[in-house]
Amino acid sequence: MNLRRRLIVAMALFLVIGLAVTDIVIYSAVRSYLYGRLDVVLGGAQDNASRYLVHVAHRRLTSSEEEHALDDRIGPEVYVLVLAPGGRTIVSRPSASGSPPNPDPTPILPRSIRVSRLVPRKRGPYRPNPNDFILKSSKGVHYRAAAMAVPQGILLSAVPLTSTDDTLASLLRTELVVSVAVGAPPCLLALWTVGRGLRPLDDLGRTAGATASRDLTRRR
Repeated sequence: MNLRRRLIVAMALFLVIGLAVTDIVIYSAVRSYLYGRLDVVLGGAQDNASRYLVHVAHRRLTSSEEEHALDDRIGPEVYVLVLAPGGRTIVSRPSASGSPPNPDPTPILPRSIRVSRLVPRKRGPYRPNPNDFILKSSKGVHYRAAAMAVPQGILLSAVPLTSTDDTLASLLRTELVVSVAVGAPPCLLALWTVGRGLRPLDDLGRTAGATASRDLTRRR
């Protein structure tokens, strides 16, 4: 590989690495922000639901009155499950999304659910809760979920990630287009600049070659 190609490849490589690092940092920051917002929603839902479940721990949760009261305390964007210690579902309130809103598919529960205490949410930038986790459904919908212990068993709240995933996918496509649009002109400029800057060396090389060729011809 000659000097010109090495310079062009090195400059293009540094540019690509710089753009890639910038894209990764931006994507990670936006993802963290969006997940942090979802975790705040989950924290509020867990807090409201757990307070109610503790209050009615001495009553059955399968009554329509209690399920309706629980439904009033949590927004329609949150999927709510209350599981008995043996794993039996006591309450199942699907979330509703789309236009018009339709019930979201049931999340697939793992064999062991990570149960944690409710941690008070601090004011400030949105940051993901390390105790929250991801669940899948049979229809490909992903959920951001949180689980905590209540007198009845386990309270699990989940928020569909459909809109969040769409936002992140759109961001990724935008970053790709912008990176190509921003990276192409400098690469072309580098190609022109390097070619122009090395032109005297090319002329010198051709002159030296011609001189050497004439010398060899004279020796013959």
